[in-house]
This record gives sequence, C-alpha cells and structure tokens, in this order.
Amino acid sequence: MWGRAAVVFFGVVCVPALVLLAMRASVVVVDADGVRPSVGGRRGTMTSWPDLVPWHHIEGTGTNDVRGTRLVILYITDEFERD
Repeated sequence: MWGRAAVVFFGVVCVPALVLLAMRASVVVVDADGVRPSVGGRRGTMTSWPDLVPWHHIEGTGTNDVRGTRLVILYITDEFERD
C-alpha cells in the first residue's frame, strides 16, 4: 500500500515538474556583438550552438509558428557554418 502511495505521490508531483522544466524556453542575448545563449539559459541542451554568432555572419531572419509558439530563425552565412 505504501508503495502505491509513493508511486501516485511522485507521479502527481514530479512528472508535472519535469515537464515544466523541459518546456522552459531557451534564452538568448542579442547585443551589439551579435547573438549568444544566455549564461542563465539551458546550457548543455544546445550542444551545436556556438558561444557567439557575430552580426556579420547573420544574413537574415525569419519567424515560424510551431504549435502556437513563435520561433525566430537566424540565417547564417556559409562561412560561419564551415568554421
């Protein structure tokens, strides 16, 4: 009986908390140097994201809606991709 109570308790408390943590938005900083992930953001989740994308490597921007969430797209130069 205690085992079932523990499973129900942790299922009700922990699963929603983990879902909210996983859905937390990634944070980026846009400044005079370019675009970079925030220090307080989700470090480790965007392993291919560089420390900084300088403005001269950004060719354009766009937006896309995915499941009601607006995403900003950065189009970067081929030169930056090679580096």
